[in-house]
This record gives sequence, structure tokens and C-alpha cells, in this order.
Amino acid sequence: INYQKFKESKKRKLECSDRSGTIDFGEFLTLMFKIKAGTIDAADNKLVTAILESKNQIKIFSEIEEIKHNPPKYIGVVGYGGVPVLCDFVIQGPKRSAYENGYFGFRVIFEHGYPYKTPTVVFTSRIIAVNVMQLVDGTGLLMHFSRMWDSKWNIRRLLNHVVDILISPDLSLIPPN
Repeated sequence: INYQKFKESKKRKLECSDRSGTIDFGEFLTLMFKIKAGTIDAADNKLVTAILESKNQIKIFSEIEEIKHNPPKYIGVVGYGGVPVLCDFVIQGPKRSAYENGYFGFRVIFEHGYPYKTPTVVFTSRIIAVNVMQLVDGTGLLMHFSRMWDSKWNIRRLLNHVVDILISPDLSLIPPN
């Protein structure tokens, strides 16, 4: 086989194909059917991956918007976006707690797979709390959180949990080591 002719024929095929980056509705429906039926490998298909991630992002964004419009006590949304979805919150120190009159940055990073994959949660401002492990850079981790996370949880439940442990620290959540 002549390698040069083979290479040129491949190049012509690429030039002839529609490289617009769009698909028509029929192609989209076929793709969705294949995804649902499990007959397409999502890991090898960038379009399938993008569709699945966008569905996940829509769920996350709607939860965050609901928090913005109906915030839990002591919580405010600062901003969100990106891939993976990152959301910054501000937590006002709960009344009659050691944190009263304080404001603390809190970040949640939603990797692909939320709610089945545990989001990464971190205090972005220094806080000294029983259930928060303080790191050298001033951030704080909830070491127990990955053991507690359940796919039935949502952002509201996560934020309420954080406020609850600031009001009433739970010594049973401290890792044994």
C-alpha cells in the first residue's frame, strides 16, 4: 500500500465531512436513545460526555439558584460556575455560638458524578472548629464529610450540616487518627 496515497485519501475524507460542530434534531434523538440504552461508550465520545455533564450542571445550578432565592439561615451565595462547578458561599457565624459576628468563606466543588460522587468542601477562610481540620494554607477541611455523604443529600442539606456542626460540634465525627 502506498502510504502517501493513503494519507491523502484520509485528508480528503476529513475535508469533506461537516465540521460545523452542530447536529440536527434527529441525530440528537438517536444519540440520546443510544445513551439511554447503554449502546454507546460515553467515555470515548466527547459529545456524549458534554451532554451528560451539562445535565449534571443544570441540576447543580438549579439547586444553587434555589439557595440564592431561599437561603438557609446564616448562608449566602457569593458566586458559582465553571467546570467542574465551583460555588462559593459565605457563612455568618450562628447566634449564640463561638462564631457569632464572624463571616467565613466556604467552597463546594462538584465533580462529575454529583450527587453520587461526594463534592469537595472546604472553608476558604481560617476557622478554628472541632469538626474542621485546619490546613497550613489557612483553609479548613471537613474530614468526616466523605463518610457521611449520601446521594440523597443536596446542597441545602450540606450547608445545614455545616451550620449545625458550628452550633453544636459533634465529637463522634472526629477521625480516630
